[in-house]
Amino acid sequence: MEYRTHAANNFYAGIIKTYKECDFSFIPIHYLKEREKQYFKRFMGEAKTAIVLYYPVKNIMDWTWNCPDGTIASETCNIDERAATICKDIQNSFITNSINTKIVPYPETSGLQFRFVAIAAGYGEIGRNAHYLHPQWGVRIHLRVLASEIQSSLLCSIKTKTNKVCLQCNRCIDTCPADAFKNGFDGLQCRRFRKNRGEYIPTGPKGILRYCKKCVMVCKAGKNNRKYSEKSTFYKTAQKDNREQTNTGN
Repeated sequence: MEYRTHAANNFYAGIIKTYKECDFSFIPIHYLKEREKQYFKRFMGEAKTAIVLYYPVKNIMDWTWNCPDGTIASETCNIDERAATICKDIQNSFITNSINTKIVPYPETSGLQFRFVAIAAGYGEIGRNAHYLHPQWGVRIHLRVLASEIQSSLLCSIKTKTNKVCLQCNRCIDTCPADAFKNGFDGLQCRRFRKNRGEYIPTGPKGILRYCKKCVMVCKAGKNNRKYSEKSTFYKTAQKDNREQTNTGN
């Protein structure tokens, strides 16, 4: 089925109206940098649009990862399950309209860094803590990505168009227990530290993964995020998790 850009824009706008609890951007593949372009070429050769879903995280327990069957392959969390359900609904809707659409695998290793697709829309940025920062929600955002064969012009439901979100406060750098910010962000150093603490080993009957949340916990970037002080449930829970890890020597 052939879709002109105007028709595609209307189709994508309908998604924004349907799922008001999250934001979306619809990014023509040619807007992406070469590495991301090549990924979509391999993943779905006919893809013309990358669809990014931005789901705000209002409760850190929803962002707590666990392994239901005790293996890392079953890794999931509440917020990702919600986002994945929306992605599946969108995919089914597209397929019903004879539009080929695929969901980029996550949290499996896909080879695509979602944050680099997200910033191609011109909304938000990658902060000093190496996380994608949403203009409203800052670091407290969960990303999912789909690929669609119909092309639109650039569309985005994020209300604040800015790529200047990071406060440049260095709180993430100063609080990092892995010392992973000596010369920019060193992802390998971060991962080694976390692996040594046993963060990738499921614990307890629910298979909880006790990921370090310190650079997330201290980040105040984003208009809505700054409403959540250290007294909020989000920060209290993150502090409790980090204290427990420190006390057990993990």
